[in-house]
Amino acid sequence: MHSPQSNSDINYKKHPIFKDLDVYETFYEDLIFTISSVGLAGVGPHISINSDILANLKGTIYSFRLLLESKLLNDGNALLRKFHEVSNFHVYLLLYISHETKKNLENGTLELFVDKVKKWIDDTAQFDSFANQLSYIKTSHELSDAYAILDYDNRYASIKKRANEHIHLNSWHNSFLNNNTMYYEGRENILDIFRIDLLDVIICHTMLLFVLQPFYMCSENYLEFAEMNQPLPAELKNKAMPFIDIFFIKVVLPHRKDIYAFVEKETGILFESPLHGI
Repeated sequence: MHSPQSNSDINYKKHPIFKDLDVYETFYEDLIFTISSVGLAGVGPHISINSDILANLKGTIYSFRLLLESKLLNDGNALLRKFHEVSNFHVYLLLYISHETKKNLENGTLELFVDKVKKWIDDTAQFDSFANQLSYIKTSHELSDAYAILDYDNRYASIKKRANEHIHLNSWHNSFLNNNTMYYEGRENILDIFRIDLLDVIICHTMLLFVLQPFYMCSENYLEFAEMNQPLPAELKNKAMPFIDIFFIKVVLPHRKDIYAFVEKETGILFESPLHGI
């Protein structure tokens, strides 16, 4: 059944997911810029894994917009699984590199590359499956507590299940959701669910990333003073960069106060939030 411009169409176009996507795209762009100069042991001096993976995620956020604006909700939700897996891989890769680099140092070897990472860069090896990567993260001493809090209600398995339902058309009703010429009353409800799922995945990625690498939250401060060969002033040592501060206050805090508090406690980085009477 075809429908002319209607109240439903207007409400769809005004759905808050589209403003959220603006926020996320800007956040990842800022994050790419601020940590692009941060070196990463084990990958060589001319490889920027952080920038490459973050740019990939930012590109996927742009793709979400194109698909959702076109009312291609099946494809948008299917792409959410890809975003989830790539963001998980980013954390896994940094954790793996950290572990392997530490082993090399303990063994007295100063290898420029972590062997498996070098092979991955050369396209001669692949890393483990998503399930194995996730297990590696969940059982690591660095991130096990963080992931336990993130996934206390098993929400990430539910997010993956919903994405799979769109990929495989496990529901007959999902078959309507890539037909943008057809009126379907439930589209806004699908966007509501997608909005929360994407928010949860982004919170998972950023929380694990910053717990693993706390200095990423203030790396611009460190780099600025390092370039001048000056020590970082004490008042900046535990201060997040403004865009990180805004992200945690406006995005993380309203949805997951527990995550907000955990990141502060675990990293020692304090956000300028109402929780501190500011």
